[in-house]
Amino acid sequence: MCAVLLPFSGQEIDWAGLGDLVERTLDAGLVPAVNMDTGHGQLIGADERSEVLRLVARATGSRRGPFFKPEAAAHRFVSGVHVHDQPDSQFDADGYGSGLAEVVEAGGTPIVFPSWGLSSLRGRRLQAAYRSFGEVATRFLGFELATTFVPEGRIWTLGEYASILEVEQCA
Repeated sequence: MCAVLLPFSGQEIDWAGLGDLVERTLDAGLVPAVNMDTGHGQLIGADERSEVLRLVARATGSRRGPFFKPEAAAHRFVSGVHVHDQPDSQFDADGYGSGLAEVVEAGGTPIVFPSWGLSSLRGRRLQAAYRSFGEVATRFLGFELATTFVPEGRIWTLGEYASILEVEQCA
C-alpha cells in the first residue's frame, strides 16, 4: 500500500496529476491509499474527498497490481475516513458511518482517522466505536496517530490496542 499525494496546481487540485499518480502507484504493484494525511484528506472538504474517491475508483476499475493479495486486501484501494469536529466534541458515530459507507460504495477499503470525539473514548467505549465501524464495513483499517501529526490524535494504551484487534473487521 502506498499513500498517494494530492497534487495542487496553484490553489486548485490537479486532478489529472492525481490520476497520473494513482496510475503510477498501480504500475508499481501497490494499492493506492487516498484521502490520507499525505493527500490532505483531513484538510479538504467532503466534495473534494468524494471526487478523489470517484477518480481512484475509475482508475483502479478491476485492475490489480502484481503484488496484490486478495487475502490481505479485499478492495482495489484504501481511503481515509475523516470526521471534522472540535475539541470536547462527542463521538460522531453517524459521521464515521457515512464516511465508511461512501468508501465501501466506491469499492475501497476505509481507514479510520482519529477525530476529537473518537480520541476522547477510552477502553471498552473505544472498542465499541470500532465494533460499530464493522457494522458498516466488512473490512476496514484502524489508524493510531499521535498528536505530533494531528492535534486530535491519540496513542492507544496496550489494552485498547488489544481490544481493537478483537474487532474482526478491523485490520
